[in-house]
Amino acid sequence: WRDFVFGEVFEIQPQKEVSPIYALNNSQKSDVLYPFLGQSSENNCIISYIYLDDEVLLNNKEKDIAIIIHSNNHLSFCIDEPFYLKDGHGATSVLQSNMLNEKNALYIITCIKKVITKKFAYNDKATKIALKNTYIELPVTNTGKIDYSFMEKRIRELEEERIRELSTYLSISGLDSYELNSYEKDTIKQFQNNKVKYKVYKLGEGNERLFDISSPKKRFNANTVTFGGKYPYVVRSSLNNGIRGYITQDECYLNPAKTISFGQDTATIFYQEKPYFTGDKI
Repeated sequence: WRDFVFGEVFEIQPQKEVSPIYALNNSQKSDVLYPFLGQSSENNCIISYIYLDDEVLLNNKEKDIAIIIHSNNHLSFCIDEPFYLKDGHGATSVLQSNMLNEKNALYIITCIKKVITKKFAYNDKATKIALKNTYIELPVTNTGKIDYSFMEKRIRELEEERIRELSTYLSISGLDSYELNSYEKDTIKQFQNNKVKYKVYKLGEGNERLFDISSPKKRFNANTVTFGGKYPYVVRSSLNNGIRGYITQDECYLNPAKTISFGQDTATIFYQEKPYFTGDKI
């Protein structure tokens, strides 16, 4: 293993960003749709698939392997197709190298996560400049070069190992020969035959709205609260139902129980059973 500076390993690409409002108002029907990436913790940070009739807004037109790092929540993913990027005021970094492929990129992402989760925090973001001068530890050959072949081989071994484990489980449990019962078959047929009906609702407007949407009564900064209290403290994390810990504050600022919390820029959505306090942008 050896330490390398990010700037030695990757080219940090310039990118074009699109505001969600622009994407909503200008998305068109098309046979070709591209991923719209944001700071989501799910589905490789893909919020939706859209088409904007403006080639200038499209990133990674050459369909190279790219590693995406979000500076706010430190999420890292790889993508190998053109994509649109949600406006985040430069909070997202796009890393590329002609040595990357779909296997060794997965290995490198794990090495990246080890570094950025220890070095950076929300108030000390993993920006492009900060990343460029950050060291990452990678396996090397006998000559001290980055061993991309080893990383690719190791990922293939892990994938094969998981497939063997899954195949064994399915065989032992009998799920590999599982037959659907009549209820399950009927349910699948209903979906296939479009017998399940849907209707579009506005989330928070009109007489048929689903929810009353409101802002928190007060936002509490994580750096100013003392953990170990009575009520959940809900933030934009994708972990533990968004609950970072438990705090005690003036109860007049509690948000009501049995509500849905929504992290605005991370799209983290959870049902909160009990009254709770919140951080920023919930």
